[in-house]
Amino acid sequence: MYIFEDMAMAHLARGSVIEASKLARSGLAIMREVEFAMRLPRYETIAQAVRNQSRQPAVRAYLEEFAMTKRQFASQR
Repeated sequence: MYIFEDMAMAHLARGSVIEASKLARSGLAIMREVEFAMRLPRYETIAQAVRNQSRQPAVRAYLEEFAMTKRQFASQR
């Protein structure tokens, strides 16, 4: 999970929002599987960084999955 967010941030720094979105989406899947919401703010940062490219399918898929993950953890409180 940590490696995916770090790699996503590195891709964002290089301007590759599609790769960043794909990696972050993989990290979200692991975070949901292990039910560890502590890293959610980092994924929020990634979501904010890619939001303006939401016409790209990979970015849109990440944003949708991020919203779903956020709802999932909110319902567990």
